[in-house]
Amino acid sequence: MEKMQSFMEKYFVPLAGAINSQRHVAAVRDAFTLSFPLTMAGSMVLSINYVFLDLTGFIASLLHLDKLIPNLASYQKVLASVISLRRKTHTLACGMKVASLYLDINIE
Repeated sequence: MEKMQSFMEKYFVPLAGAINSQRHVAAVRDAFTLSFPLTMAGSMVLSINYVFLDLTGFIASLLHLDKLIPNLASYQKVLASVISLRRKTHTLACGMKVASLYLDINIE
């Protein structure tokens, strides 16, 4: 095990350091870090949307949600647009990080 670890430290750590110091890779890494909370929130909303609020699903038929909430289909369409917002936010965060690296400013 120590032999494999020393091999990795000898050959892969310098390569990983060189790749990590490249500004575009660092910008994408930082953009994922910035957009992660919104990704988690969007995943929770989409899970609720498709597991509990889907009119053809088991939970909705068990609880008779179509009678309880008459406009459920329109609410579901609104909640489904969350994934589009998440994509746009990640693109914006990535662009901001690349711009801050080129302009040498701190956007945090």
